Amino acid sequence: TDVTKRNEAVKKAFELESALVSSGNIIYANMNGNITFVSEKVCKTSGYTAAELIGKSLKIFNSDYHPKSYFKTLWQTILKGKIWNGEIRNKRKDGTYFWIFGTIIPIKNTNGKVTHFINVRQDITELKDARLQKIREVIDAQEQEKESFAKELHDGLGQILLASKMNLNAIETE
Repeated sequence: TDVTKRNEAVKKAFELESALVSSGNIIYANMNGNITFVSEKVCKTSGYTAAELIGKSLKIFNSDYHPKSYFKTLWQTILKGKIWNGEIRNKRKDGTYFWIFGTIIPIKNTNGKVTHFINVRQDITELKDARLQKIREVIDAQEQEKESFAKELHDGLGQILLASKMNLNAIETE
């Protein structure tokens, strides 16, 4: 019975892995942060081939956007065996940037020691671009409002000053 249950569990694990790898941005990395496996979606998103990525450090995607402390905290978290989630700006092979939301899952052996990591990534570039566009629209609207206010203030103040000058000139002549 134990062997049957084990075989069923292994079969389910393979099915889950197959479904995950065929549909997602998945990277397996060893304890040193070197890539041991990438899904096709990672290759499409990054512009690299699997052969160009296997054996390379995850730093190959580094865009120099985040401070070193960001990645230090990430590594401290996953080396403790805890799951890390967050957004990272990555760099494609062609030098352009893309954003991912990653979940890095430490995989432990039967003794509870972390042996490697699975990085499940979601490309959020379009979402980040849409947010940035909305922010730009708000800033543009604020700038237009400021210009409109300044024009009204300038024109209104100019009329008041002109009227005051005319009144002062009239008083001066009297």
